[in-house]
Amino acid sequence: MPARRLLVVLAAAAVATASCTTTGGGSLPGPTGPLATSTTSTTSTTGPQSPASSATGGTQPSGTATSIAVSPSPSTSAGTVAGNTKTIARTVHADELGVVPVLMYHQLVATPGKDRYNETPAAFLAELTRLERDGYVPITAAQFAAGAIDVPAGKHPVVLTFDDATTSQFQLGADDHPVPDCAVGIMQAFAETHPDFPARATFFVNKGAFAKTPNPLQWLTDNGFEVAVHTVSHANLGTLTDAKVQKEIGDNFQTILAATGKAPTTFALPYGVHAKNRVLELRGTTGGKSYSISGVFLVGSDPSKSPFRKGFDVANIHRIRSQSTPGGPNDQPYESAAELTVLEQHPERLYTSDGDPKVVSYPKSRAKDVGTLPAGLVRNAY
Repeated sequence: MPARRLLVVLAAAAVATASCTTTGGGSLPGPTGPLATSTTSTTSTTGPQSPASSATGGTQPSGTATSIAVSPSPSTSAGTVAGNTKTIARTVHADELGVVPVLMYHQLVATPGKDRYNETPAAFLAELTRLERDGYVPITAAQFAAGAIDVPAGKHPVVLTFDDATTSQFQLGADDHPVPDCAVGIMQAFAETHPDFPARATFFVNKGAFAKTPNPLQWLTDNGFEVAVHTVSHANLGTLTDAKVQKEIGDNFQTILAATGKAPTTFALPYGVHAKNRVLELRGTTGGKSYSISGVFLVGSDPSKSPFRKGFDVANIHRIRSQSTPGGPNDQPYESAAELTVLEQHPERLYTSDGDPKVVSYPKSRAKDVGTLPAGLVRNAY
């Protein structure tokens, strides 16, 4: 993206920042606890936790780890780890059993008012700036659910997810570039000046996604973004028959596959509500065509467990609702301003990478916390 477009984004963000301090947030009653829904329905699989306990984690020394630019050291065999990886893991206090923030966004609007699920473009840019400053690197929901996490040594993965496929998230302008104040435009402009924070995110889409842009799902896929399932009509699955659940998920799955040539592997529950038969969220058949999902994402909660940690549940992956203005009216547990502050104060709880995607590193004191690892990954307890 040309530098001129970046300047437009930054200038617009600076103006919007002044207004978002007075218009963002509000006191609209609504769910605040874990797994709260984006409208009126909710399903909770965990009890409330305090911000301090929501990011349970490791035992390594506190303090933000320094990123080391190295090439991954390939495993020498299925049961051994190259010495370079061991050294790096110790140096950066790697802990790949730590928690990962999975952030949930909806619309970016100039005046969110009392809607706690929307925020300004300037607030979104400010959150990207904070994440990059704190050593996060974006990965997709599919990479996270599969345990295919490849970020530099000393860095922390973060998953940026967008629900409902609105034009405030993605829209192409007359020049065939994303408009500067949509989420994709902001991410790409930010990545130009912060190459260690690439434009990478997951979009959970419904029917009619990004209506003002032709072939939007193909464009997103071609440009490194993930397109994933959110049902055809943003349906409350808890109210539907098994056949209708499969149709909502399966038809959405087939639309994405036809548009992109890639079968989606992740799914975000509309309203955070599970189907009566939860197996159908992971696999089913409709119209003679089957679908298969590897990760189901919830609505509003605390940071997610590492996919390598015991107890990680691919059918209930936690997400944090983004409210990115620290000190604002929505700076509270289960929202990003508060949860990211907790992790900033306790970096030892975070997933910290060893830089080698084929090795799962962690302090020996945490060996009991290791779950079942994906095939091909090697343990490194140091």
